[in-house]
Amino acid sequence: MKKLTLIFAFASLMFGSAYAQTKGGSSTSTTTTEQASKDKNKDKDSRDRSGTSDKEQMDKKAQEMAKEWTAKMDEVLSLSADQKKKAMDVNEKYARQILEMKMKHKDNPDGMSESQMQAAKDKLTEARLKEYQSFLTKEQAAKFKEHRDGLKSDKEKMSKEEKKEKVENMTPEEREKMKEEHKKDKSE
Repeated sequence: MKKLTLIFAFASLMFGSAYAQTKGGSSTSTTTTEQASKDKNKDKDSRDRSGTSDKEQMDKKAQEMAKEWTAKMDEVLSLSADQKKKAMDVNEKYARQILEMKMKHKDNPDGMSESQMQAAKDKLTEARLKEYQSFLTKEQAAKFKEHRDGLKSDKEKMSKEEKKEKVENMTPEEREKMKEEHKKDKSE
């Protein structure tokens, strides 16, 4: 009798667990799918309500990049007000082109390899540097070229091992600063 009761209890437990798993499993997956769909629509709705499209966000990012580049130029070259305006216009133009290229690459990763992307960015950078010549004095142009060459040579002088050792010995604040500078360099 004990065995029979035990078998019956065990069978009920197994049947109940199996039933709960199939019932709960499909319900959970439906709920998860519905939740994901709701979250997706919520994100879309919040984007619509905020009124910022991808283009507006890209324009804002281009303006931020241009401000950073112009501020760096002003720091190095002590630009006049007219030069700052011209630098800002040139920098914004090329920042927008770089961001558009990145977005196209992001949307179509098969379209361009990383080396092709870097080559295209290098061409844009060279064109931007040439446009600077139209409003910089000869002294400023020489100083800016010297500054850029110095940045490049500093990066190239260190061996991989030295770079690795330097990074390992950095404080968290220095690492964060380096990451920010690296992002700025990539965006240029």
